Amino acid sequence: MQREFVYYSENLPKDRTLVVDGLEDTLYNLSHWPGNLTPEKYKADTTTEMALKWAGDPQRDVWLKEVRYISNDHLDTDGVLSTWVMLNPDEALSSADLLIDAATAGDFEVFTSEQGVKLTIAIETMADLFVTPFKGELEGMSEAEKYHYLYKKIHSLLPDLMHNIETHDSLWRPRWDEIQSARESIVTGQTEVRKFPEVTVFLSDRFLPNYALLEPCDTELYLTLIHSFGGVEAVLQYQPKLWFELVSQKRPAFVDLKPLAARLSQLETGLSGWHVADRFLPQLYAGETGGITGVSALDPDVIIDEVRTYLG
Repeated sequence: MQREFVYYSENLPKDRTLVVDGLEDTLYNLSHWPGNLTPEKYKADTTTEMALKWAGDPQRDVWLKEVRYISNDHLDTDGVLSTWVMLNPDEALSSADLLIDAATAGDFEVFTSEQGVKLTIAIETMADLFVTPFKGELEGMSEAEKYHYLYKKIHSLLPDLMHNIETHDSLWRPRWDEIQSARESIVTGQTEVRKFPEVTVFLSDRFLPNYALLEPCDTELYLTLIHSFGGVEAVLQYQPKLWFELVSQKRPAFVDLKPLAARLSQLETGLSGWHVADRFLPQLYAGETGGITGVSALDPDVIIDEVRTYLG
């Protein structure tokens, strides 16, 4: 059956629509989101790898014989790649490693391979409504129409992006240079890394993207302390991958960080309080309620000791 991509809406027939990477009320679902309906034989860490498992299954059309529409309810790298694989299964199998590297980098914010990270940055740049090079083409559209257009546009460009990513450096160069500079700061010791059994700590005087931070991080939780005027910007958080349903690793029992926030707020001598945000994963930070980070006046060693004592 000839299938097409349509950005998700409730008007799509539930019995003929496969939602890929997201999670909606349809009969067919391929996703690593918690609560997904993915068949056991296709489960993997990323939805793109699930789609590739389906692509390599000799009986792949048995499962989706009634499906007419491939859909998703958000726009990101894993969503773009997994939906493209579902529409181009044979072509996708020849680039499986690159596709998995890019999807893993995009969703988990980890450095997988040079080509994989460059590809995911390029996709994220095109998918961002504020910086996409296709902004002029989106004028007058609703948000859903914009995402539908960008999905189709990026799908059409993917083969060239996969095979000729270096010729599209305007899409990935700025962020790539930022990531490389951050990685170098860790290698040279400009960014200090302290490893403990319960938490990995990063102390720096600059912003550090997760692509750099999570490379040497081998704990579920990591603490960033960025020196700033008046103290340090402090954030304790879980690795992003732990929000998803993984095959390689079970989701942990997340620690209640609210008592730690109360303890640090008692000790705090600056204007910021300590709060816990829980939009996707629990996150402890110095700042204001509502997820607005600020600066703690506490000595970094005091923060580290309090965090280690609580987690330990």
